[in-house]
Amino acid sequence: MPGECSLPVIWQRKILNLNDYSRIVSLLKSFNFFKPLPQLNTQEIIQAMLFDKKKKNNNFTFILPLTIGVVKEFNDIRENEIIKILNDLIC
Repeated sequence: MPGECSLPVIWQRKILNLNDYSRIVSLLKSFNFFKPLPQLNTQEIIQAMLFDKKKKNNNFTFILPLTIGVVKEFNDIRENEIIKILNDLIC
């Protein structure tokens, strides 16, 4: 299921606790949010992201939830983390 595969990355950065993650996934499932993903090409996605305005120095910026209703800007997301997440989404 998309989104659930990348849970270890979320824990590795200690961004979102398991309870909040589970609540968010449950809510999204109730709205049938998760759909099968088309065949992804990780390198093509990374190449497109290289030109994104949210890329600075060798890092990317993402807004991620800390808990339900609270988000934080992370401007230190490395390319290898994005590749791991994309590869996990294909799992």
